[in-house]
Amino acid sequence: MKKQFVLAVLAVLIICGQIWAQAPDTVWVRSYNGPANGNDQGIGCAMDSSGNLYVTGLSYNGSNYDYLTVKYNSATGDTLWTRRYNGPANGNDAGMRCAVDNSGNLYVAGSSYDGVSEDDYLTIKYDAATGDTLWTRRHGAPGDTSNKGSGCAVDDLGYVYVTGSSTDGLGNADYLTVKYHAATGDTLWTRRYNGPANGKDEASDCSTDPSGNLFVVGYSFNGTDYNLLTVKYNPGGDTVWTRRSADATDSANMDYTMAGCAVDGSGNVYITGECGPLTGNRYSVTIKYNASGTPLWTGIYDGTPWMDGTIGCAVTGPGDRLYVTGSTYRGPHDHYLTVCYDAATGDTLWSRSYLSSAGRTEYSIGCAVDGDGNLYVSGVSLDTLTWIGDYQTIKYNTATGVTGEPAEKVEWRTVKLLPNKPNPFSHNTTVSYQLDRAGRVSLAVYNIAGQKIKTLANDLQAAGTHSVSWNGCDEKGNKACSGVYFIRLQAGEQQATHKLVKIK
Repeated sequence: MKKQFVLAVLAVLIICGQIWAQAPDTVWVRSYNGPANGNDQGIGCAMDSSGNLYVTGLSYNGSNYDYLTVKYNSATGDTLWTRRYNGPANGNDAGMRCAVDNSGNLYVAGSSYDGVSEDDYLTIKYDAATGDTLWTRRHGAPGDTSNKGSGCAVDDLGYVYVTGSSTDGLGNADYLTVKYHAATGDTLWTRRYNGPANGKDEASDCSTDPSGNLFVVGYSFNGTDYNLLTVKYNPGGDTVWTRRSADATDSANMDYTMAGCAVDGSGNVYITGECGPLTGNRYSVTIKYNASGTPLWTGIYDGTPWMDGTIGCAVTGPGDRLYVTGSTYRGPHDHYLTVCYDAATGDTLWSRSYLSSAGRTEYSIGCAVDGDGNLYVSGVSLDTLTWIGDYQTIKYNTATGVTGEPAEKVEWRTVKLLPNKPNPFSHNTTVSYQLDRAGRVSLAVYNIAGQKIKTLANDLQAAGTHSVSWNGCDEKGNKACSGVYFIRLQAGEQQATHKLVKIK
């Protein structure tokens, strides 16, 4: 975020301690391999009020890709129905996100080839009970070469929203958001967002609050690289505010990066995405804004020295737990990554990686929570020899002490991060921490905006007590400004954070 956090928010941000919560049990894992035995990639997922789970994405039919949506019984993981959509042009069609309204209707949004030269937004409304198609709607912005739908949301007032990007002949893209009447499929309004750099702005996801306001999140070019950009619209389509994160992602990798968002019952919005340079360490950033757009906290997950990113986001009904999902590189391949935050404070409660078997690389993309607090993540499991993938969906039971099927074995560590001394400090401060076993440890300093300032340790270390000093300089050797910073220790799945204050 370009703007500094207000002082009133500091009281929330500094409630960072060593909070370890039990990681979830795996209840079931389900895969989908289409009839063509080709590439099938699960992307978005949603729950209905009856406890059914829907996963949508794309599936190869032998010549091109179709929308593929699967309905599961969330208790058992049994498949209740599957539905494919192959557009009239018999080209590539890709479902991206889905949402369920209060009447049990399912909406799936993505993009579909128009048979000429471009993709259109394609939205399908299904009767969720039967899987019958109720209507389909295509939307193509005149004069644009491509329109990629990527986000879908419904509100309590009977409206459905689809967002994504619309690209002109010069390769510049804008956020493009469409509001439909859910009953009829009529278009009520469309809105574009073109950033101040007049470059590529691509929306990834959207969510509504109880008052019918819409939040759209994605990446926006700032003239040099890309930031996470959030736009809030009122029900009439007026822009209420826009917020741009301080964390940047390399422009060369922006086309392959998505973001996610979720809204709680109080109208707070949570966004998550992947940031960092293409050729360096990339990490997950999660930001909570209140309804006025004031940032309340920033969460960082930086579990490995290479690649971590989160692109799916879900919050529990009471607004007490936030889940973000994506991938983490654990060598030699990527694993599913899920992180649980305390939604009020931003404290990391647990993180969990998952790989189904050796020889796979796996990316989770969507997540959803049911009324009992169980968590579902959807994505793709790829064979690293053929790079052909299957849908892969996991149900986690997040209740403490309740077990399902055998969970992934994780090498847990007990770690303790001690307060730095002196604190506050002027020139140097010493940080100590304790490990009960050997393993890789990452220790880094972040500023109040969640940007990494200095890596103090990132290597394999023996069990015991360790100490490292920080001289108040950043990675380039420049003196950091006076103010509040956070030091974060990560050892395996364990994280701990402490506040430190630098003075002149």
